[in-house]
Amino acid sequence: MINGTTGDTGDFAWRIPCPPAKFCIGEQPTLDVSLVTVCIMVATVAVKLTLFCICQKYKKDPSIKVLAMDHRNDCLSNSVALSCAWLDIQTERLHFRYWYYLDPIGAIFVSVYILYTWMSTGWDHLSKLSGRSAKPEFINRIIKVLQVCIDHDPRISHLDTVYVYHYGTKFLVEVHIVLDEDMPLKVAHDISEALQINIESLPEV
Repeated sequence: MINGTTGDTGDFAWRIPCPPAKFCIGEQPTLDVSLVTVCIMVATVAVKLTLFCICQKYKKDPSIKVLAMDHRNDCLSNSVALSCAWLDIQTERLHFRYWYYLDPIGAIFVSVYILYTWMSTGWDHLSKLSGRSAKPEFINRIIKVLQVCIDHDPRISHLDTVYVYHYGTKFLVEVHIVLDEDMPLKVAHDISEALQINIESLPEV
């Protein structure tokens, strides 16, 4: 869902600069910034800013983090649009020759920024879905948990290898331990199950 949203929003952001670019090279547009329009945009910014602040409290969740980014981009786009429209009107009153360039240029900058943020987010989630290895800091954290368990169980000879991969929004952990070759299968299963329970107690796994 995250990557689908990212792709749709990125595609939308890619299309945004086209109309403003036509305005820059074509005839002068006529801006209609009525009081109703201003009130709607201000209300949108206020609501989106409130939602962004709420999402920031739960930003550890990847889905909430994406929603926070969407609300932030909406605040930015509406604020820039409102500011550029206001500047357009002020410069028009002063008979500034190129006043009509402000609004489309603002739209182009906002769309490029949104395109960049969503492409970065999409690439990050795509690499995680493809099984990217975890950061060394998190792998060391897993090893410390395993080492504590191994130190308290003399039946485990030593820790052989540990692999930690991204598995969607969480991690997949593979652990190889060395046991006595004459150990019964049931005992080996109980030992490995105890290790599994300890590893899965971590919220990221």
